[in-house]
Amino acid sequence: AHTQRLSGRGTLTANLSARGRDTSAWLGSLSGRIAADLAGGAIQGIDLGADINRAVSLLQKQPLPALGAGALATGGGGQTRFDTFRMSAYLSNGVATTTDLDIDEQHLSITAQGTTNLVTHALTYRAQAAILGATAGAPAGTKTANARALADIPFTVTGTLTSPVMRPDLQGMAKARAQQELEAHKAQLQQKLKGALKGLFK
Repeated sequence: AHTQRLSGRGTLTANLSARGRDTSAWLGSLSGRIAADLAGGAIQGIDLGADINRAVSLLQKQPLPALGAGALATGGGGQTRFDTFRMSAYLSNGVATTTDLDIDEQHLSITAQGTTNLVTHALTYRAQAAILGATAGAPAGTKTANARALADIPFTVTGTLTSPVMRPDLQGMAKARAQQELEAHKAQLQQKLKGALKGLFK
């Protein structure tokens, strides 16, 4: 594949077919399935942690609360480090479609679905990032399955494989924040109602 965009150790499986007289023709006819399961690597050319932090700051008008050393510094220098990277894609005529891209790092969990055109290199992905806070009692530097989500950030990735562009969905972020505030308010009202009922039946 001659790519330096992705690094890590793990497994890559492929069942593909193509036809043609040159590389362009092969890519344009490429069909089948490919899957990757990697650990301890990085995606080069995009720093999702920095982009997401800027999106949160823009929405909240203030920096995200400090999460500890290395928080959201998922790569720096134009890369996104990950603990695990899993995805599968079905290819048809050179277009790869995936619905299960899953990237995890200590303070960041990303899921995504979309397409990659291997001929034009165009990207079209919709993604959701969960910024994770430390869980009480968890050892420093570890991520637990029930880690507390501090924020959920929807975003899109467009552009090309060589020049990806990440854009936060600010409208979606605002809606999610409003829903969180509504749920919190509902919970407060339920607690007050329970307290009132207990006092009524004493």
